[in-house]
Amino acid sequence: MNNKIKTKSAFTLAEVLITLVIIGVVAALIIPTAVSKYREQQTIQSLKTTYSSFAQAIKLAESNNGPIETWDIGSQDTFEGALKMYNLLSPHLSLIKECGRNSGCFADNYTTLHGTVSNLQPNTHHVYAKAILNNGVSFAVWSNGSCKNEFSSMGDTACGVLRVDVNGSAKPNRYGYDSFMFYITSKGLIPAGINNYQLNNSCKSTNTNRENGSSCTAWVLYKNNFDYKTRDVSW
Repeated sequence: MNNKIKTKSAFTLAEVLITLVIIGVVAALIIPTAVSKYREQQTIQSLKTTYSSFAQAIKLAESNNGPIETWDIGSQDTFEGALKMYNLLSPHLSLIKECGRNSGCFADNYTTLHGTVSNLQPNTHHVYAKAILNNGVSFAVWSNGSCKNEFSSMGDTACGVLRVDVNGSAKPNRYGYDSFMFYITSKGLIPAGINNYQLNNSCKSTNTNRENGSSCTAWVLYKNNFDYKTRDVSW
């Protein structure tokens, strides 16, 4: 009876190297996308938490001081007015740092959704009252002087503006990426980009105006995505 020698097949070194290269290519394609999606979900959740915190702060401030339209919020576009608004809201917020009109709560430079230099650099803007929440969110409050004053670009009235950076001074420091805007109104806190409170040219990937991206807030909160980064969106 002839003995047959059984041999086990094995991968050659070349086959192993090819397999590793393929795995590396697939990982290089998948991992950045997965990381980007994870970071976007973190941003969405942080923005929702921030929205809830400030909406609640406004309600609590109204319960202590009466309807917001009766508040003394100083003169329009002044630090004195912004500080009055801030002082009414801040007791109902958990803070780790207050900057007032000084730098230290925001990054030095912000860009628009399109990537151009923003027309507002909150770190050095002296008509905003600024601070940082205990979760690391930077915010700046601006007073419109009266809840009856209109913004020509908005078509509606507001008592003031709230700007936030959901990861503080960390990058990208860009409108529509980590920097977002809300309107403080007699109807409560309204995310920029809904109803008459801007969207149009202020949340379009191709637009070069220096406020572009500031009105992407509502889109992120209600659509749960950042589609406007790659295409022009519309409600």
